[in-house]
This record gives sequence, C-alpha cells and structure tokens, in this order.
Amino acid sequence: SGFVFYEVVPANTTFTSSDVASSCAASAAAGTLCALTTANPVPVGGSLVVTYVVTVNSSVPANTTSIANALYTAPPANCSGSTCPPPACPDAAAVACNVTPSALVPDLKPTITFGGTSYTVGLSRDVIININEILNAPTSGLVRFFVPLASSNFSYDFDATRTTGTINGSSHAVNNQDWDMTLTSAGMLFSNSVSNILIPGNGRSRLVITTTAIQAGGTANVTVNIAHGSGGETEVRDNTVSVSLSVQR
Repeated sequence: SGFVFYEVVPANTTFTSSDVASSCAASAAAGTLCALTTANPVPVGGSLVVTYVVTVNSSVPANTTSIANALYTAPPANCSGSTCPPPACPDAAAVACNVTPSALVPDLKPTITFGGTSYTVGLSRDVIININEILNAPTSGLVRFFVPLASSNFSYDFDATRTTGTINGSSHAVNNQDWDMTLTSAGMLFSNSVSNILIPGNGRSRLVITTTAIQAGGTANVTVNIAHGSGGETEVRDNTVSVSLSVQR
C-alpha cells in the first residue's frame, strides 16, 4: 500500500486538487482534514514530490498577508473528525510548515448612478461615477480612468469642489476633491494623483459630473474606461461601463 500523510486546508482557501488520492472533495472548505495516499510506498531514504493545490477565496479579511500550509504524518490532535483548526506556523505537530505571502491583486469595476436618461434641451442632471474595488484588495499607486466627451448634443462638467451629487432628489456623498481632471480634446482624464488616495478592498470612490442637454433629438453616451493596470489591477475585462442619454425633440 502507499504512504499516507495529511494536510489541513489552509485558512481563506478551498481544496482544489492533488496528484495523489485524497479524502477531500473538490472545494472542501478551510479546516478540512485531507488524507493523501500515494500509489506506492516511499522507500527508506527515498523522496516523492506531491502536488497539493488550494484556491485562495475571492474575498479574504483585509489584514490577511499570508497563507500557512502544514504537512502531518498523523491527524493533528486538535481535529474533531475531519474538521480541524486551519494550520498556523510554527506547528510542533507538523513535519513541515510553510508560509506563503498572499499578495492579493485588486480588481476595479466602474458603475454609474443616474436618474432619468431622457432630457429636454437645457436640462442638467448629475451623474455619479463609482470606481469600485471588487476583490477585497486595496489599490496601490495611480488610478486613472477616461470619460470621452459627448457629441455636440450634450456637455459634461466636473467641479472638483463638490462633495455631494443629487440623483432623483436624493443627495449622495462624493469624493471629487480626491480626483484630478485633465481636459483633452477627446474627453476628461481622471487620476487620483491629487492625494494618491487608495481605494480600500471592497470599497469605492465616487465623483459626480453634470450632464446638460444641448441639441433636441440628440443622443450621447456617458462612458467610463478604467486604464489598464490602474491601482495595481490585472483584470481588464470589467473596466468599461456606459449609459445612453437622449434629448426629446
């Protein structure tokens, strides 16, 4: 028969797979005892490489900086059946215990808060842009996003002194003062270089722009494009959002 050893699924992870027989099912939760059995005995003085894979949860406590993993030749004494406290290093009961830094990578996703999308000529409405972090990992470094200018049918205005925006009569706090806006021929480029403020994990920063209808029968889009790599993110498939506006004839 093969050699049997034990792993406890680390905190803030789930079991994914191993290349030897395992008593743990896929997605077994943190704290689950896994008995791992090799196909053949390990000879005296020999060695064997075993791959044991876990997946870090998409949301972990903000102060998490590492993942501890321990190897046991017998089930830890503090287990109750197949349920154990997740490993922590050092662990006197373990034959090996390693700590891996858990450098979580942020993911920024824009959303837009708005009221009505049908305007009359001369009507102005606030539109709030939300820059959301959705993986519980705070940003690091510069965050940039771009709002293309509308056609001649609408105008957009940004006031860095505003602290609230109004949507359907309700007031919402915004962080305009945290953002620096550069007006280009193509649109408004925003960055947090004014204060280099960080967006916390699972948090957001909000700013308001004013949209004004100019041309009867016209249409426009309010589009937000987050620049690739902003705040240290690597996921880019959710970096754009758009809302369509129209002006009544």
